[in-house]
Amino acid sequence: ANRSTFFKFSLFFIFILTQSLTKIGLVFTAFLSAKNNPIISLEYAQKALDYAEGLNDLNQIASINNYIGVFQRKLNRYAVSIEYYLKAMNVAVATGNI
Repeated sequence: ANRSTFFKFSLFFIFILTQSLTKIGLVFTAFLSAKNNPIISLEYAQKALDYAEGLNDLNQIASINNYIGVFQRKLNRYAVSIEYYLKAMNVAVATGNI
């Protein structure tokens, strides 16, 4: 019974993980394709960031924060833009990716 329960739990976990990664990919692709409209891009980016934070995917968190910084800069929100660039940099430094 323990192996059966473990197997069912493992399949469920893999299903949930796959669904979450798919959502990140779809949202990330959608907001990148909308890069000519920074306001729409910010909406998609925030959704992608929420998913990445839920999974604690630090590489995606850094990348998405960087993109949010770009979109904020396109909207002439320079102070906010710098905040997101710094968030991206801090995560990258913490993970050794810089």
